[in-house]
Order: sequence, then structure tokens, then C-alpha cells
Amino acid sequence: MAASDISATLQHDVPPGTFVLSRRLSPLPLARLPVLVTLIALGVRGVTDSDIWGHMLFGINLLETRALPVADPYSFTSSQPWINHEWFSDVLFGFAYSHGGLVLLTVLRSLSLASALFVVNRGLRSVSWPLRDLLMSVIVVSSLPLLGAVRPQIFSIPLYALTLVALSNDAVWLPAVFVVWANIHGGWLLGFGAVVVRTVCAPTRKRLFVLAGCVLATLLTPYGIALWTSLAEAIMRGWNGVVEWEPVWRLSSGKQPMIIWLLLASALCWAAYRQTSAEAWKWVWTACVAIASLRARRHVPFFAATEVLLILSSIRVRGVDLSKLAWSPQAAFVLAIPVAVACYLAATILTPTVSCLPAVDPPMRPEASAVRFIRTENLRGNVLTWFDWGLYAIWQVGDQMRVSIDNRRETVYSAQTVADHWRFYSGGAPDYPDRIGADYVWLPVTLPPVEQLQAQHWHVVYRGPRSTILSRVDRPLTVGQPNAGGQCFPEP
Repeated sequence: MAASDISATLQHDVPPGTFVLSRRLSPLPLARLPVLVTLIALGVRGVTDSDIWGHMLFGINLLETRALPVADPYSFTSSQPWINHEWFSDVLFGFAYSHGGLVLLTVLRSLSLASALFVVNRGLRSVSWPLRDLLMSVIVVSSLPLLGAVRPQIFSIPLYALTLVALSNDAVWLPAVFVVWANIHGGWLLGFGAVVVRTVCAPTRKRLFVLAGCVLATLLTPYGIALWTSLAEAIMRGWNGVVEWEPVWRLSSGKQPMIIWLLLASALCWAAYRQTSAEAWKWVWTACVAIASLRARRHVPFFAATEVLLILSSIRVRGVDLSKLAWSPQAAFVLAIPVAVACYLAATILTPTVSCLPAVDPPMRPEASAVRFIRTENLRGNVLTWFDWGLYAIWQVGDQMRVSIDNRRETVYSAQTVADHWRFYSGGAPDYPDRIGADYVWLPVTLPPVEQLQAQHWHVVYRGPRSTILSRVDRPLTVGQPNAGGQCFPEP
């Protein structure tokens, strides 16, 4: 113990049985640990969605070839250069999975969320406890739909929070954030919008310099200016038919985003009524993100982060000052109990994740016997497949077949190709497989083209509970069986 600490101890009336480690240490970190551990566990609990197959495969292939493909090697209908604006995320995912399976993948995702909480905690350092942890919980709970999926969007949460904190402190190092972000995920556009609003609302020479630096930083990618043009085209085309880009008021896709948005909007109105002391640019940008999240549920987590870091961080309420409490064996024991409980809960939550990433909606995946059929029969060629099955097919049988479409639609496929597929799915273009030169068609059994193609001399060669494979060449019909436990990544 330092002499200053001993002196400080002697100057206070310390009860017998109390030991003081240092005046700099307090029970606060230990008291906050249960909440933080639980939040990370809830956020990292993973699921398998339709994108995970592509990100894993692309990352593994990038590590093997050490080169970014310009022409798409996975599809036979792609008609434009492939601008993979998430290439570095794919590398991180591929490396983690290749070297440590789901365990290291969980560690990577935990580090991403932990870094987000660290940044948010710094941004809320003037907010008293336990309100600070409550606000951090709001961000995590609002972000659960983004955090659960193993997709590059999980890295945008900490980078966006870091951007807002940097803007609040007029940090000149902000362009360095965009150097990383532009190579990880297209969500950097949202952060760039915050930089623009901050600069326009209160321009200074320093802020203009930072804005210019952020622009140049986004050009430091393998694609240069093509990254801008690719993302601009994607935005203009939109994401019609993709649930996460639908308005929050469309309750057919789930009520949770709408409920969260209403709660966030109510808190924002309350802060405005209380005349919370936040700078003008913070109110302007928060309103912009609120509108954006109303139009696309994908932005709701960013609405939560924006409101918490820019508006609610100005709230001043009296909290619990644990720093004035002295350490004692009794206090340490009492605080250790919730920590142990939180660690147990976290282990319970994460244990399935490190052994299985369950499917979000198993009926939206074809049965494992369809993959076995393609492998056993050694089917090779071009397959016209259902949109959500494209990346799944690339992962499972991409060495034998090239797909007609997948979830990379705005970065690989023309708008006409996407429109033609949806017209075919609805039964409006039964001749489409012939026009694009498909050798096989792999679709959900319930789609109209299944019967239409049989009338045009296509042959059903496989039929399962959820999917059907049709071929130009007739062969004995194989009847598929329901999945027997194959509902986890990377099982068929």
C-alpha cells in the first residue's frame, strides 16, 4: 500500500475488519460486472440466417487465394463486377471459423460487442450509475436482431458508437475509424451522415478537415471510388422484399421493432420536454436516424445508440456512489454472488452457441436429404434456386453447381435479373430457366413454377417435405426425408 493510501486510511474512521486496497479502487466495477456479462451473453447468442453461409465461404476462399475476385465465380447470371464491401468482415469470420470453429467465432463476436460496450461506457462517463448500465442495456436489447446473426453488421455497432463519441469530443482521429469501417460493412454510410450533419450544423476549419479526412478514408479500400458507386446503386435500387429493410409499421414482419421504436421515440419526446441540454446537431442527427429507422427496421439499433449517446447522455440524476464504500470481506462476498450468477447464466446462454448455431426459421431451409441427393447423384451445372437458398447452395454444393441468385443481389446481380427471378417465382415466367440456361431448378415445393415446369417437360428428380429439384433429364424420383437434427450451422 502506498504511503498516501495509508495516510488517507488513517484520516478516516474505518471500522474494524475493513481493509482498504487503494482509494483508486471501488466496488463499482464489480457491481456492474453482472449486467455487462449478461448483456454480452444475450447479444452473442447466435443464430443461423441465410447470409452466414456466404460470409463464411467467401472469407475462407479469400484466405486461401489471398485475392479478391473481380468476376463472381459462384453464379452463372451475375452481370456486373463483384464489389464485396464486406470483404474484411468475411476474412475475420473465415479465419475465426477455420482456426477455432464456433468457439472462436463466438469469441470474435463477444469481442465486438464488448468493444461496443466499452465505447458506449466512455460516451456515458458523465452519467451516474445505475442509469448508465440501464442506457447500455437499451442499446443491446434494441440491437439483438442485428447482434444475433453472424454478419458484418455486428461490427458496425461499435464503429458507429465510436464515431458518435469522437464527434462529441471533436476528435481528429475519426478518419482512422472510416478506414476500417469502409472495408468491413456498408453501415459506414450512416456514420458518415453523422459527420456531415455535425460539420454542417457547426462548421469550423477543424471539422471540415476531419470531414475531408473521412471522405478520403473511405477510398482506402481495394475498390476505391467504385465502393461509393456500388453502394449508391444499391440504395437507389432498394431492398424490396427483404424483411429487415421493411418499415417498422409493417407488423406482418414482427411487432418487436415497432414496440422498440415507439419506446425510443417516447423517451426522445420526454427528453425534449425536459429541455435536455444537447447541442443542436445532436438533435438534428437523432431526428434523422429516427426517421430512417421508421422507414427501415434495420436502423432501429442505430436509433437507440444515437439517442442514448447524443441525447440521453445529457441526463443528470443522482445515482449510487459506490466509490465511497470501503472494501470489506462482507461487501466482497455480497457483490460476488450476483457476479457468479451472471457468469452461470452467460455460460448457460452461450453453451449452445459454441456447439450449434440454430436456424432462425428452419422451414426456410431445404432438407439435408436434398444436399445428399445432389452429392450422391453428382449433379453438376447451373441451378436456378430460391433467393434465400442461394448462399446455402453455394456453401453446400458450390463445387458442383453455380446458382442463379443469392443474397448478394445488389452487389452482383442487375435489377433486371432480380426482377426476373421474382416474376418466375410468382408463376409469371415459366420459360425463365430455359432463357438463362439452367440445368436444374431447386425450389420450395409450394411455388407455382414447380407444376408449370413439369408441363414444359421438366422432370421432378427429387421431392422432399420442403424442396423440389427438377431436371431437364429424366431419372428415378428420390423422395427426401425431413431433417434429422440438421438444423445447425454448418450441417446441411
